[in-house]
Order: sequence, then C-alpha cells, then structure tokens
Amino acid sequence: VMLQLSLSIPVQELMAYPKVMRGYFPLQEILCHHHTAYLCMLDPPVFYQIISNIQHGLKWVNPPHDISVSSDCATALYHLVEFRFRAPKKEMVALQSLNRHLQEHPDMFASLLALLLEAVVYEDCPNQWALSRPMLGLILTNEEAYEMIKTQMCDALPPDRKPQMAAAFEKLMNGVQLNLESRNRDKFTQNLTVFRTDVKQFLNN
Repeated sequence: VMLQLSLSIPVQELMAYPKVMRGYFPLQEILCHHHTAYLCMLDPPVFYQIISNIQHGLKWVNPPHDISVSSDCATALYHLVEFRFRAPKKEMVALQSLNRHLQEHPDMFASLLALLLEAVVYEDCPNQWALSRPMLGLILTNEEAYEMIKTQMCDALPPDRKPQMAAAFEKLMNGVQLNLESRNRDKFTQNLTVFRTDVKQFLNN
C-alpha cells in the first residue's frame, strides 16, 4: 500500500513540493534497501516507474536544488545494482525478474551510468561521494555500455582533448578489482576524485 501511494504522485508534481519530496526519496531508498527482491518482482510498468523516478532525482546534483534528493536516489540505485551483482541463491527468482526487466529495456542501467558520469564531469556535484556508490556496480555489470559511454564522451570533445579524456578513463579503473567489496569501492571512489580533477583541469584550460 505504501508503495502504491508513493507511486501515485507524478514525479513532476512531487518536485514542486519540497517537504513531500524530502520524504519521498528517502522512502524509495529504504524500499530499495530492505525490499529489493520484492521490487524486482513487481510488474514491469511499476518497476520502470521506480527507475524513472530515481533517474529524475539523480539530476538534482547542483544547488539550489536539494542535493539530498540525488544522494538518496544514488543510494537506492546502489542497492539495486548490488542485488544484481551478488544476489544470494535464495533470491534467484527475483534476480531473474530483474534481468527480464533489463532485457526489455537494455539501456536502463546504461543511461543511469551515463547520467552519473556526466554529472561528475560537467556539474558542480558537491555530493560526488554519494553519486559514486552505484557507479562501480553499473560499470561491472554493463561493461559494453561503459565502453560506449567512454567513446561518446571522448568523441564529444575537440580533437586535442580526446586523448586526455581517454587517458583519464583508463586511470579511472587502475587498481580496481571486479567486485563490490568495501575496500574496492573506496579505491574506485578515490580514482573517481582524481578522474574528476584531471578532466575538469584540462577542460577548463
């Protein structure tokens, strides 16, 4: 019932009421954390609406927007990505349901990864740490999409900047293993900070 009520409000209307919004997205994060399997087994239109709301909230990365919205959405997304990466055997049915959702919309997670990478590179993004949480899992579970995003971001730059962007992307995964253990996530977050600094430096010169 709580989920049905929360999804009955169009997200555009939700954003017009800050007090409601500040309660809504933490609720989404809690549901993604503690009821991940249940959410993955929802009917496709309902699941896609949840993802759409998360995507909408992820765009709120700059003041005067309330950046807690994008932080909550990034954490919610992290729980979904982590579930896909290392769901326990007892949750195989829910994992299969999630994979079916992704098969029907193969660009779903890829578009979220692109959104996060572009926010880190092109926006002020004071909550970079929060946005980094789902990024490693998205990269590890969407390797082809990640390579395509890298190519697109490089191709969007002037010719003299492309090699610098490509080099920055190569360093992003230096020393990062193919897992979501805490130490490995911390290593990725450190690399992401260097990546952001390097890219902003050569883009602003």
